[in-house]
Amino acid sequence: RCSVNCPTTITGKVLNPKYLILDIRDHLYARENEILAGEKDTFGWEVPKHEQTLIEDVKYDAIWDCTTCRACSEACPVMIEHVDKIVDLRRYLVQMEANFPTELGQTLKNLENKGNPWGLPAGDRVKWADGLDIPTLADAPDAEYVFWVGCAGAYDERQKRVSRALVQILREANVTFAILGSDEGCTGDPARRAGNEYLF
Repeated sequence: RCSVNCPTTITGKVLNPKYLILDIRDHLYARENEILAGEKDTFGWEVPKHEQTLIEDVKYDAIWDCTTCRACSEACPVMIEHVDKIVDLRRYLVQMEANFPTELGQTLKNLENKGNPWGLPAGDRVKWADGLDIPTLADAPDAEYVFWVGCAGAYDERQKRVSRALVQILREANVTFAILGSDEGCTGDPARRAGNEYLF
C-alpha cells in the first residue's frame, strides 16, 4: 500500500518505500554480527567489528527522491514510519559525509544566509501584506492569534494569494490577529527534512 500511495514511486523515480524498508531489514540481518561488534555472541566469542554502513545497501537516489509527504506512513498497514528512517539516512549523509545533491547545497546556503530557501531578501518577507493594514505583534500584543505566514506564504506568488485570502477570512470571522512581520524567520523545516539538523 505504501508504494501505491507514494507520489515519488508513482512518477517512476527510484524510491519505493516498501523496498527501502526491506533493504534496511536485509542490511540489519546480513550485518547483525557487525552491528553487535564488541559484544559476545551466543557462544561467548567476541564479535568482530566492521565499518560497512547502511548507506552502502540503500540506493542513494531513493534517499533523496522522497518528498517527506508521509503518504507511505499513512497507508502502511503495519504503521512503519518510512520518512523518519529516510530523514535519518539524510542526516547521516549531510552531517557525517557532507554528501548531498548539489541543488540542495544552494538551498541550505540560502536558509543559512537569507533565512528562506530561495535566498530572497528578508525585507521582502512582508510585501505580501501590502495594502492589507495587518498589525504586527509588536503593534498589537493583545491579539488573540499570531498568523505565522511562513516562507512559502510570504515569498511564493501562489501562496501569497492564500495568505491574503486567509487574512480576509480571519477578518470576516472577527478574529483579532497579528503577524510577526520582519521578525518572522524560516522555521528551518526544509533544512531538517534535508538532514541538516545543525542548520535547523
